Amino acid sequence: MDAAKRMASWKDYTLCSLVALLWIVPIIFHGLTDVKIPYFPRTLSHLIRISKLFHQSQAVWSSFVYQVLPDGGVWTTLDLDDYSVLEPFGHRRRLDRIVELTASDNPQPGFVRREVLAEWIRDRYQALNPQDKLLAVRFLYIRSISGSEIATPAGYWRNPDLRSVTPDRVGLLSTHPFAPSSRVEVSKLL
Repeated sequence: MDAAKRMASWKDYTLCSLVALLWIVPIIFHGLTDVKIPYFPRTLSHLIRISKLFHQSQAVWSSFVYQVLPDGGVWTTLDLDDYSVLEPFGHRRRLDRIVELTASDNPQPGFVRREVLAEWIRDRYQALNPQDKLLAVRFLYIRSISGSEIATPAGYWRNPDLRSVTPDRVGLLSTHPFAPSSRVEVSKLL
């Protein structure tokens, strides 16, 4: 048989069979049964799991709200344009990324990290509003069901307005008071 007319060599068939046997067949098996393949090498197991990475959509989407309590005032939602100018994560703010990481931490380390962030927000707030004394900062989260509930008009992602969200979808991550407790009513912090 002429070499130019031959479609593939036996090496080509062997390599294709190995790929099918060691990667394609296990992916199909794992996708259909959702069972870990026993005695399979770790590297190949990772390849199989990566190929199945986005097999489900996210059911709930979290967004975060940052509120401050000025002396003699009420809780006010911060406009983050003055607090997070750099947007390395698209139109989600760097603060969102930081709080999201602390929300998934164990409770104590996450609280401590948010406390440091709250002190930074207090310092930045006082620099922007020198006439106001800030009593506390609190972090809230909003859980939105994926789909039409979080659909926004054309353009980039915007957090939902806190006033338009039902109370059962809003939760408190933490509150960080700065003034002595005698000056701040406990009910105002909740």
